[in-house]
Parts: sequence; C-alpha cells; structure tokens
Amino acid sequence: MAPLKGTATNTELTRGHFPEKGKLHQCLYHFPRWMNVRAMLTILWEDVEERPDIAALLKRLLTAARVATCTAASVEVTVLLTSDARLQELNRTYRGKDAPTDVLSFAHRDTRSPDAGCKPALPPENCEYLGDIAISLARVKTQAAEYGHSEERELAYLFVHGFLHLLGHTHDQDAAYTKMRAREEAILNSAGLPRSTSPA
Repeated sequence: MAPLKGTATNTELTRGHFPEKGKLHQCLYHFPRWMNVRAMLTILWEDVEERPDIAALLKRLLTAARVATCTAASVEVTVLLTSDARLQELNRTYRGKDAPTDVLSFAHRDTRSPDAGCKPALPPENCEYLGDIAISLARVKTQAAEYGHSEERELAYLFVHGFLHLLGHTHDQDAAYTKMRAREEAILNSAGLPRSTSPA
C-alpha cells in the first residue's frame, strides 16, 4: 500500500486498532460541555480527501447517537475514513475474513450491555474511550447508488451501525437484528436523515 498522505498529530492513535501506515491526517473535534458531559470525535482520513461536510455530519451523528442511546457519560470515538483495500486488510487482520466490507467496529470494552441505561457523567478529564469505527468511503458511494439514497445517508447509516456495535449491539439473531435496525432508524431520523432521503 502506498504511503498515506497528511500528518498524524496525536500520540493516542496507538491505543486504537488502526496501526500507523505511513502518515495520516487527523482532526479532533471537541463537543461543548452539556450537563458536565463531554464528547470527543477523532476522524482519521487515510488515502481519501478530507471533507468538512463529512466531519460536520459525523459530529451531528455522534450527538444524536449519544442522546438516543442514553450514553450520558463523557465519551471518545475514533472514526477511520479510508479505502476498500484498507477495510479488507482490517477485516483480514482482525476478523480472519479476507474480503472487502463497508464498516468495522472495534469496541474498547466488550462487557458493556446496550440496555444498561444512562451512565452518570464523568468529569471532562475522564472520557470513556468507546472504540474505533472504520468506514470505506468507496463503499459509501457504491452502496448509496445501489440503495437509491444519498451518500450522506449511507455514510450516516454506517457510522450509526458501527456506533451501536461499540455499545454492544449485535445482529446475529432475528430479534437482535430487528432491535438494532429500529435503533439505527430512530437515530438517523433524529439527525434529519430518514430512510426516504434520496440522492442529491
């Protein structure tokens, strides 16, 4: 794989599942405090062009997802936006599946129950690291065309899907799948991206 463009400015990258491959371009977004709750979103752009509209969308979605899932503690999430080839590499390395995919989630802790209820707010310096979400922007484009909706809606769906996995949601059984899909749609609706969103 070719060296990555941009620069990495945060040494905390090593605690996630995305080992440095050359150089990354990283953006950190701090959310304003609300009821002593803090959130931090780190976006890593790897082999893809950095876009402010995508960054704004992910910030909006993290807020909507936290509210809808009652994730009240101060949290931190890292999102890697990258290529099909990188997602396939991560899929092979961490899941033993040598195939491309659209989104992967790497929860920092596997013991969290998705129905644990609201957690108390943590002091700002004690942000809980929920984990990492990797998304293929090439798949976003392809799948948006396949499903007949906007790339914004497809990216939003993949992010929310990945976020729910970080909280412990699964879709390996019919009941779990139905519940997870309902949560996804509720979050997307609250963020202004209902299922009917069509291509721009």
